[in-house]
Amino acid sequence: MNVIKLAIGSGILLLSCGAYSQSISEKTNSDKKGAAEFSPLSVSVGKTTSEQEALEKTGATSSRTTDKNLQSLDATVRSMPGTYTQIDPGQGAISVNIRGMSGFGRVNTMVDGITQSFYGTSTSGTTTHGSTNNMAGVLIDPNLLVAVDVTRGDSSGSEGINALAGSANMRTIGVDDVIFNGNTYGLRSRFSVGSNGLGRSGMIALGGKSDAFTDTGSIGVMAAVSGSSVYSNFSNGSGINSKEFGYDKYMKQNPKSQLYKMDIRPDEFNSFELSARTYENKFTRRDITSDDYYIKYHYTPFSELI
Repeated sequence: MNVIKLAIGSGILLLSCGAYSQSISEKTNSDKKGAAEFSPLSVSVGKTTSEQEALEKTGATSSRTTDKNLQSLDATVRSMPGTYTQIDPGQGAISVNIRGMSGFGRVNTMVDGITQSFYGTSTSGTTTHGSTNNMAGVLIDPNLLVAVDVTRGDSSGSEGINALAGSANMRTIGVDDVIFNGNTYGLRSRFSVGSNGLGRSGMIALGGKSDAFTDTGSIGVMAAVSGSSVYSNFSNGSGINSKEFGYDKYMKQNPKSQLYKMDIRPDEFNSFELSARTYENKFTRRDITSDDYYIKYHYTPFSELI
């Protein structure tokens, strides 16, 4: 009798388990019918261009890249509203004019965020009735520049120092400008030749980058050399070359520049940038040498407070 009761109880238990599992299976199938499946979502982040960064700033701010077009530095800066520039043949320097004002104390002209205070006094002896000499400018090779940022009017921070009319920041080639994403090595070159004061110029830059420190860390180095041969000769409206009415052999320029940079990123929040730049030129019976060095630290956490 006990055996019969045990058999009946076991059968009831097995039937109930089967019914329970069937109900779970039916519920799961019903859930699947009401569910919506989405395709994979890919999120990518691209580098913000200088033009986009200028739109985020308040005030009259303009930015132009010089590495993506074939225009000269003069043409690039003059394309900005209220901005003009002059590469003075009597000084070998670059002067930026904002709203009719230029020079030290009026326009804060910087290279990689560092204010330049070069001051020259000599002028060309072939000019009469006044000279175009500005007596203030920046000793920089245009071949080493990748972008120019101009702020018209008042600005905060270091840009507003000695900036009655505004400020201009010229940015030089960096490691990321030579090496593109996903590559270990990179090469970049630029050459130009022309008449009527353009002359010949060329630049070549080499760089290498490797992962280091952490999963998001890296270390990169870059070296660039540039040279030019520029004559101050020009042709007037009648087509007469300046050699015939005013020529000075000492006005010929052969500037040479070297630029070295190291970019150290321990992680995605911290970065160090080391830079060394030299500029050498000899003209108007003067030897000019300019050396610039700097160390920068950037901290960019995922926080809206910083």
